[in-house]
Amino acid sequence: SLPRPVCAQGSSRAPEQFHHSNWTIEDGAPPDIWAIAQTTDGFLWLGTGGGLYRFDGIRFEEIRPRIGKLPSRNIT
Repeated sequence: SLPRPVCAQGSSRAPEQFHHSNWTIEDGAPPDIWAIAQTTDGFLWLGTGGGLYRFDGIRFEEIRPRIGKLPSRNIT
């Protein structure tokens, strides 16, 4: 299936109406993020120099294949 277009938030909201969060390595965020994608289920997928990670908005989870292995830990 084709990806759906994403529309920007309307400009009727003032900056103070938004909530900003950031995550650091101390919070479990992987270092060295090279690629990012979002799937229709809302997960963010992060390609890093140390492997593939999935982020659900709260926690980061390293994804390791159950069968076989990724050809490289450098995910770009």
